[in-house]
Amino acid sequence: MKLVRNILFIFLAMQFACKKPYDVPAININYAFLVLEGNIEIGNNKISVIHLSRTQTLKDTSITTPETLAKVMIESNNGASYLLNETANGEYTSSPLQLNTVQEYRLKVITTNSDQYVSAFVKGKTAPEIDSITWKQDIDLKIFVHTHDPNNNTRYYKWEFDETAQHNAPIESNLGVKDGLIFYRDSTTQVYNCWNTTRSNTIAVTSTKALSTDVVSYQQVHKIIKNDARLDVRYSINVRQYAISDEAYQYWQILQKSTQQTGSIFDPQPSQLSSNVTCVNDPKKAVIGFISAGSYTEKRIFINNSELNNWDFTTTGVACNVRFGSQNPNNYLLFSYSDTSYAPQYFVTGGGIALYKISCLDCRRAGGTSIKPVFWK
Repeated sequence: MKLVRNILFIFLAMQFACKKPYDVPAININYAFLVLEGNIEIGNNKISVIHLSRTQTLKDTSITTPETLAKVMIESNNGASYLLNETANGEYTSSPLQLNTVQEYRLKVITTNSDQYVSAFVKGKTAPEIDSITWKQDIDLKIFVHTHDPNNNTRYYKWEFDETAQHNAPIESNLGVKDGLIFYRDSTTQVYNCWNTTRSNTIAVTSTKALSTDVVSYQQVHKIIKNDARLDVRYSINVRQYAISDEAYQYWQILQKSTQQTGSIFDPQPSQLSSNVTCVNDPKKAVIGFISAGSYTEKRIFINNSELNNWDFTTTGVACNVRFGSQNPNNYLLFSYSDTSYAPQYFVTGGGIALYKISCLDCRRAGGTSIKPVFWK
């Protein structure tokens, strides 16, 4: 949400910038700009995912709210139309499609208040393969992409990524409780290892237009501040590479530069920022986002905490002190401890049960899922 917050600030700054100090009243106004995130995916059996949301006020904790119940479709310049289904709040997903680089495509959105938004028709671009993803730690961790187009046709690049972080519960237990009975956990019911996946909210673009060869080296796509919990155990990043148009590059480059600045009124303002999405029934309505079409290539890497230099993360605010309870003399698997915030960790030799706070035994309490991702190795 940090990216959208910064973009919203840019839009407001464009509207209220002046030569003398000014207390912008717009900080309390809900402009409800429509935000479109996603790409039209080109290729065989490719699925396009579009996220729609609305901006709120700058002082709001959650800067956007999902735009639900909209009608979203991909349209081709040959008249074909493909409806996207809302698979989560504000997330619209297509069925596997066979879109090609011959036709041009656009996105069409009809909101519940009957506003109609359309993007410009764009031709699909094919992204070259990613050569490698590397990382370097000086103090913070920086992640880089390396790529090239031997045909010198790409020239404008954009990267997105998903990152998955493994975290563990403070204490491991092979015992669980269900319907008042203790059971032994296995690999399918374990809650010691968890994985949390998030998608990128930063902008990474570059151009090789000024170079004699279409080569990108050490392009930073992500930075993680030292001792961040995402690298407490093991971390993976999957980088997606897109070939984009000159117009898309200009749009994202302006936002990239602006969101990296402080937001001061003395910073250069993106007066030429222009989305390729317009509101048909009210062209004056501002829209955040730029819709491109194309295929992407991707590459994944893993980073272990043991590979890093002095990367220490300490969980705070979790007191994991043991308690001991007695076993039921009629059935040692019966569990009825009075404080339901505790769960069994192990059976004590000679009788009894060692107990800890559930938050100390169940990694899911810190977020994520205990189901190992299929790509995890």
